[in-house]
Amino acid sequence: MAIVPIRGLGAKGIIKDPAPYNLPLDAWSGGNNVRFENGRVRRAPSFRTIDDTGTVDPVFMYGARPSGSNDFILYTDALGNAYTFTGVHTDITNPSFTPGASTSPTTATILDDVVYLNRNTHIPYYLLDGGSQMEPLTDFGWDATHRAGAFRTFKDYLFALDITKGANEFPNMVKWSAPSTGNGSPPASWDETDPASGAGENPLPELQGRILDGGTLKDKFIIYSNNDVWDVDFVGGTFIFDFQKLFDDEGILASGTFLEIDGAHYVWGEHDIYVHDGITKRSIVEGTNKEHIFNGMNKSLKDKFHMAYNPVLDEILFFYVANEADTAWQNTSSPNRIAAYSVNEGTWSFRDSPGVIGGAEIIYTEVLPWDSATSAWNLYGGSWDGSADTNRTALILMTTPETGAGLTGRKVYGYDTVGEWSIIPFPLDTSVTPTAYVERIGMDLDELGGEIRIHKVFDRIYPQAKIFGEPIEIAIGSQLTGFGPETVAPYLTFDPVTQYKLDFRRGGRYLSLRVRQTEPVDFWFSGADVDIKFNGRR
Repeated sequence: MAIVPIRGLGAKGIIKDPAPYNLPLDAWSGGNNVRFENGRVRRAPSFRTIDDTGTVDPVFMYGARPSGSNDFILYTDALGNAYTFTGVHTDITNPSFTPGASTSPTTATILDDVVYLNRNTHIPYYLLDGGSQMEPLTDFGWDATHRAGAFRTFKDYLFALDITKGANEFPNMVKWSAPSTGNGSPPASWDETDPASGAGENPLPELQGRILDGGTLKDKFIIYSNNDVWDVDFVGGTFIFDFQKLFDDEGILASGTFLEIDGAHYVWGEHDIYVHDGITKRSIVEGTNKEHIFNGMNKSLKDKFHMAYNPVLDEILFFYVANEADTAWQNTSSPNRIAAYSVNEGTWSFRDSPGVIGGAEIIYTEVLPWDSATSAWNLYGGSWDGSADTNRTALILMTTPETGAGLTGRKVYGYDTVGEWSIIPFPLDTSVTPTAYVERIGMDLDELGGEIRIHKVFDRIYPQAKIFGEPIEIAIGSQLTGFGPETVAPYLTFDPVTQYKLDFRRGGRYLSLRVRQTEPVDFWFSGADVDIKFNGRR
């Protein structure tokens, strides 16, 4: 008999690509709706209901952060109509706008406190700080026959990417405005034929494919196609900008699948997920979950994939449509899966997404009055002290209905921890807070001298865990061969306040461990002592 101590069970996260029996003991081979911190596993953040969008089905959202007024959410429907959310919803569609259904990507950006909205079916529109409706950019020199695939900001300029002029497409063209004058209005010109204006355009004939997106990285602007990456430097003078190829072996998956964090771009590419600083790049998913993510995604819906950053937990969320057996909502056309990467820990986890169409980090100061609470008190997040914080930054998400999957809400959610350190004073939506679990299958215990041919018996476990109102459940399983059928003992409940061990008796050449929380509450599990017998060779 051997007492095997296993510690730091949040150190490696979930690793799905290698065979389970090749993983170290402190890695999990599967799991859902969890996160990893400080060597432990706990329930992932979930969704607190702030509001709904009424009858509007949002397809795009952007967090606007003007310097002179409060942050707000700008969002659109499939027809291109525009709305803001500031605690209340306002239709800001220009009366002259002609709605039209499209699945083309929408982009938004901000320059000098003016917000810009673009979709390649229409001319770009802008919203002044404090304005009540979107206005056409043709008011400031944009040609009414021109369209852009994406709209971004670099230094004092607006960048339009992937240009169409009338019937002529220029998918490798970058077009830029005159510099902003800093007076809270759009740049005055887009006329590339007038050198004095500062506006210009440049095709990139060596670029492979169509420009999909781009964004600022420190003092550069980075351009992405499916297949390569270019950088743009401001040089001033006659040429204004200098364009150079950066990488030619990877690009971007779709518009909106990159983020700038701490002086680096995290990029979801066609074949990899990588980070680069404008000079060198490295994969953050190779050898851990690359095959799982790329083989499990529904790539035909990649234009609906997107990314968001959760500043509270320092994690990047990759939202996508997945064909995976353990997703809570199947057969959706909007994201039903989140792959979460902890920037600080370097670990991966996976979560369910209830049709989230976008996310934005903003300062959100709305507070639900306590006397209007309609849910149980324990479902509300935040604190009295936190509610008084007018600089509280939160990740706000929006969802669209997926009636075939049982998701009928058009929600505005705050993405927030379920238990400790909650910051958003709104109720948890328990209907979209599924079971949280981790599992480790295929433990051959060769680290302890347990040869594969040795039959091992799992007698009992002494968990190191903490609960928040509801016990966790633990199950033990076994296999006789590496990929043979698994026999799993029934789950047993564990309350660390009243219990210190659970007794099992399960034997095989490969052992497994599962921990789950079925209730919408937090927990953590950091390690265990396991009592194992080595019964001889067979």
